[in-house]
Amino acid sequence: MNVLIRPWRLGDREGLVLAANHEKVGRTLRDGFPFPYTKEEAEKWINLQLLCYPPTQFAIFSEGTLVGGIGFIHKDNIYSNRAEIGYWLGEPYWNQGIGTRAVGLLVDRIFARPGIEHLFAEVFSNNPASIRILEKNGFLRDATIQKTIEKEGILLDIYIYVNSVNNNQNILP
Repeated sequence: MNVLIRPWRLGDREGLVLAANHEKVGRTLRDGFPFPYTKEEAEKWINLQLLCYPPTQFAIFSEGTLVGGIGFIHKDNIYSNRAEIGYWLGEPYWNQGIGTRAVGLLVDRIFARPGIEHLFAEVFSNNPASIRILEKNGFLRDATIQKTIEKEGILLDIYIYVNSVNNNQNILP
């Protein structure tokens, strides 16, 4: 399976809408991810990303098709050597290994940048697939914050997964 990540481009609008416009996608993401995912939302997102250099948000492609998004936020102040990662895939692309490969590619890219030594991800307790993706890429569960978020009227735990330059066990060659 050929998976690649690359910065967003203007021509990605249609593919982004096709990948993102699935009701189940947003159930394990923060509320800023809209449903329905419209052409206007896609255009707004891509235009915002075009302003960022170096890029920190990327489109995920599998076999030449845009299937999701992945990125990171480089923290600042006392957390300046840390970054938070996040990712999503369109529902038709779940459970195919695409997320695992994409996270591995991003981890390699982040750790190649100077100044970032630790990565973390916050995972909702209702998302076991994301937990598997992180664990396959060398992330370890560091903390559980119980009943801390409400999503669709249900209180959920947040799991915090961490990876560092010292314990990176990325499965990719």
